[in-house]
Amino acid sequence: MLDTSPGNSADESDGDRSSRPGLVTQAEFARRYGVTRQAVGDLVARGVIQLVDELVDEAAAIAAIARSHDPARPSKVLEAARAAGLPVAPSAEEEARSFNEAKTRRELAEAKRAELRLAKESGELVELAAVVTAWSNLVNAARTRLLAVSSSPDIPDALRPVIAARIGEALQELADHDPGSLVETD
Repeated sequence: MLDTSPGNSADESDGDRSSRPGLVTQAEFARRYGVTRQAVGDLVARGVIQLVDELVDEAAAIAAIARSHDPARPSKVLEAARAAGLPVAPSAEEEARSFNEAKTRRELAEAKRAELRLAKESGELVELAAVVTAWSNLVNAARTRLLAVSSSPDIPDALRPVIAARIGEALQELADHDPGSLVETD
């Protein structure tokens, strides 16, 4: 009687796996784990199973399937691997926790994106580039008007240098300000 359990091959036509232990064809993997060849092909197409020279690395494939599958749904491959006594990591509890944590992170990220979209649509949130542009335009307009003050005909000649110096100091202080200090990082 031939041993067809995972790790042993009853089909010599699958290539010289004796020199490549743990590598099997997609058809052999499907047969060993009780799934269709198409199901294995779908896992390969989705990138869950990575092929090595067109062969499936059984241990890597089982680990990848364990990491990617929904623990709320049964997996024939994982059930067959456990039944054959192969190590299947993570455990059912870890698997459920990992899946649920990933699902929670995804849901939180989607909720945050929705909140940001709503805040933007309601005008509570604006693009940083738009704020910088608007602020730059305001500062430039104020600078132009302030520089014109000292040359105004309403200002006595004796006060012009004092006013020009004070305005220059204020404008220099604005120029030296780090706009990044206004951005909150929290």
